[in-house]
Amino acid sequence: MNIVNLKNITKLVITMLCALIVTHEALSQDLEIENLAFEKPVWTDGGIGQGEPKLLTDGNTKSESYLGGPRVVEIDFEDPIEINTIRIWQFWADGRTYLNRKIAFDTKSGEKGGFKGKEIVVFNTIKAEKGKDKDEKETAEGRLITFDTIKAQYLRAWAGENTVNEWSHWVEIQAFLDPDLMQVTQANKLTTSWGQIKNR
Repeated sequence: MNIVNLKNITKLVITMLCALIVTHEALSQDLEIENLAFEKPVWTDGGIGQGEPKLLTDGNTKSESYLGGPRVVEIDFEDPIEINTIRIWQFWADGRTYLNRKIAFDTKSGEKGGFKGKEIVVFNTIKAEKGKDKDEKETAEGRLITFDTIKAQYLRAWAGENTVNEWSHWVEIQAFLDPDLMQVTQANKLTTSWGQIKNR
């Protein structure tokens, strides 16, 4: 192999590597999944002992940043949107477990104190309602819940006491539309399409 051919091959390899790098960067940008709940308005059923409702959608998942007291919280996306993934954090620093949890969406219009439209339940550990999901210890990663894509404007979450005390403590709720989970029934795992989570 002469020097000219070697130089040409080297240039070709460098060009291909550069193209791969550019493609990877473009794909990484495309894989950013937007947090649809970021800074959306929050309603609660009252009984606030600490914090403010806006803490639930401020993007901060640190355990010390929480809303304490309410048993029910609701996020208004302000318009009907498609969702198939949520991640929820409650106080997690000591590994406690919250009980009697439920998450549902309203497909039509929301009403403070009760849904007007069809309630779609995507997670339920309430035994009295024959909930099939399991209560688990809280972690810094939060609880990932995936489900078939739905269109809704309101997300409502319930939580009872925990294994340390009788109160409920809400840290953060995030919502996403993951393109790789358009028809998921039960997966509770991140797919390879999860790049950087982006807040609006």
